[in-house]
Amino acid sequence: EEISGLVPIGSTIRNMHIYVLDESEGLCGVGIKGEICVSGIGVGRGYLGDPIKTSAVFKEDPFMPGVRMYKTGDIGCYQMDGSLEFYGRKDHQVKIHGHRIELGEIENKILQLEPTIKNTIVDLKTIKDNKVLVAYIVADDTVDKGKLKRSLQEQLPYYMIPDYMISMKVFPLTPNGKIDRKKLPMITEKMLLDNRKYVAPRNELEEKIAMLWKQILKIDKVGVQDNFFELGGNSLLAMKLVGLMRAEFKVEIDIKAIFKYSTIEDTAKLFDILLDKDVLEDNDAFETFYI
Repeated sequence: EEISGLVPIGSTIRNMHIYVLDESEGLCGVGIKGEICVSGIGVGRGYLGDPIKTSAVFKEDPFMPGVRMYKTGDIGCYQMDGSLEFYGRKDHQVKIHGHRIELGEIENKILQLEPTIKNTIVDLKTIKDNKVLVAYIVADDTVDKGKLKRSLQEQLPYYMIPDYMISMKVFPLTPNGKIDRKKLPMITEKMLLDNRKYVAPRNELEEKIAMLWKQILKIDKVGVQDNFFELGGNSLLAMKLVGLMRAEFKVEIDIKAIFKYSTIEDTAKLFDILLDKDVLEDNDAFETFYI
């Protein structure tokens, strides 16, 4: 029997109600994710000495006037059998590359794919004005991050793949014993340089793509294994790169391809497959393909 990897929370106790609500405080159907809200006699009056936070999450039950409801900030959904499943925190939802994603979903997938990882936290960070996903991992043994990233690419959309993976011995904790996301290490320029292994273009196709990268990113040296976005690329520059590739190679690609094939090496392999040529020497021989 297939195991989802999620543990059902259970059902409500007597005189209590649990709703799964959308952003308009409408009820979500079975299998539809929303915010878990608790209502009934067991709900407290609010946060002591914090009226602003109290007014934000303690509301009147929209279905039972006069009854207090608490918005937990947890994301869940009801299953066909009536059980409630938990997916993560609402404040751990982020928007990247135009898509709203749940960081907990990426974390669950990492733990499923790599048993040696004891714990993982995925967070959104900013590097050179670009938003990137960083996976922090605690594992008993050394993790093959390249292999893990390839496995993730087979099961998650491109915009949910962590750009960086950082190994840690332990996670920083708050006084309450929870993981302190604010103290997770940032990606620094030194880490980028230390992590960068330069591999020069090995054929004419890779050399041509590298020239376009240099033109767009305004840098003098790029390797075929460098990541476009780690070198300062962003959505706007990716759109410009798509335009240059269309003109240079007569290959029609979508901006999504730049996010998915973010190295020169991967882009060259993609073009090789599409065009069914080992080395493309004559630009006039290119045909138009749609990705």
